Amino acid sequence: MEPLAAAQFPSRADCNPYIHLLKTSLAECGVQPHEHTLFIDGLGHPYPALDQNWLLRHRGRVNLLHFHWLQKFYRAPSLEESEQRFAVFRDFLALARSLDYRIVYTFHNLFPHEGMGKEMDLRVRRLIIDQAHRFICFSNRQRVYLQETFGPMRLAVIPHPNYSGCYPDDLSPEECRRRLGLPEKGRVFAYIGLVRPYKELDHLIEEFSAVATPDTHLLLAGVPLEEEVGRQIEALAERRENVHCHLRWIGDAEMQVFLKASDAVVLPYDKCWSSGAMLLAFTFGKPVVSADPLMIDDPTGLGFFYEDGSGLRAALEQARDCENLKQMGQHCLEFARRFPWSEAGKQFACVYREAFDQEAKIPTTLATRSPA
Repeated sequence: MEPLAAAQFPSRADCNPYIHLLKTSLAECGVQPHEHTLFIDGLGHPYPALDQNWLLRHRGRVNLLHFHWLQKFYRAPSLEESEQRFAVFRDFLALARSLDYRIVYTFHNLFPHEGMGKEMDLRVRRLIIDQAHRFICFSNRQRVYLQETFGPMRLAVIPHPNYSGCYPDDLSPEECRRRLGLPEKGRVFAYIGLVRPYKELDHLIEEFSAVATPDTHLLLAGVPLEEEVGRQIEALAERRENVHCHLRWIGDAEMQVFLKASDAVVLPYDKCWSSGAMLLAFTFGKPVVSADPLMIDDPTGLGFFYEDGSGLRAALEQARDCENLKQMGQHCLEFARRFPWSEAGKQFACVYREAFDQEAKIPTTLATRSPA
C-alpha cells in the first residue's frame, strides 16, 4: 500500500490540543499529516470553507480524510442557510468518495450540543454514516449504543488518550491556591473550559450554593463565547461569596493553577457522551462530578456520577463529604496513564489502513431504534 497522508477536519483546534496530539501520534506511526485551511476550529475562526477543487488538487498527495465535530459544517443563523451548508458538505463528501479518498469519522458526541435541531442533526449523522469507510468511538458502551441507534457500521473503539505533558505541571497546590486567593484549607471544586449555554453553569452555581459550607469553594474558569452569558454567570456569582469567577481565556501556562488548586472538577452537562476536560482532570489526578460518562466502560472510583442534571446536587454533596478524594485522585491518574497517545496513534493508524480494506466485514446487524 502507498504511504498514508491524512487530513484532519478540523486541521487545528485552538481550544483543544486533541487534533495536534492526534497528528503527532500518527506521524510517529508513519501517517503523514497534511495541513490545510479548509477548517480551523477555535475562537474567531470562520465556518469551514469546503472547496471541491482542493480535493482535485490534492488527489494522490492526500488519501484519507478524518472528520471530527460536524456541527460547524452545517450550523447557520437560519435553516435555509443550514440547508445550503449541508449541501456543500454532502457534495464535498460525495466527490471525495468518487476520487477514492478514504473517509474516517470519530463520534465525539452522539448529536451536537449546538446543532440545528433534531431533524438536521440526524440527517448529517446519516450522511457521514453513509459516506465514511470507518468509524471510531471511545468505549464499548458507546459502540453498543451507536449500533443500536444507527445500525451496523465498521466501528472501532479507541479510548480517549490522556493529556500528559501537554500543560506545565510544576507548581504546588498551595502555590496555586495562593495565586487564586483561595484558602489553603477547605474543599474546592472547579469548572474549566469554554463558557457556553449548554454547559449550564447557572445550574451549577445554584446547585453548588444549595450544598456549600463556609469552607467549600467553586472556581469557574474560561472564556464566554457570548457576552450576555458571561454577564449572567458573573451576576449569579457576585451574590455568592464562595463562587469565584475567572471568565477569560485560560492559557496553557495557567491551566495547572486552576486544576491543582481544586479537589475535584465539575462537568455540569446534562449528558456526557465524551469529554476531553474529563481526561484532562484525570491527567492531573482529579476526580470529577459529572453525568454518567459513556466514554468510559467502567467509571467506578473516578468520580461522582449522576443520570441527569437533577442528580448534580446529590453528587456535589457526595464529593463535598468524601474523605478519600486524594486516593480517588490517584486512581484517576493511574487510569489516565493507561491511555497514552503513543498507543492511540497505533490504533488510529490501524483503523486508517483498514479503511482501504474493501473486504472488511460489517458487524452483525443489530436491532435499530430511533435516536432519543
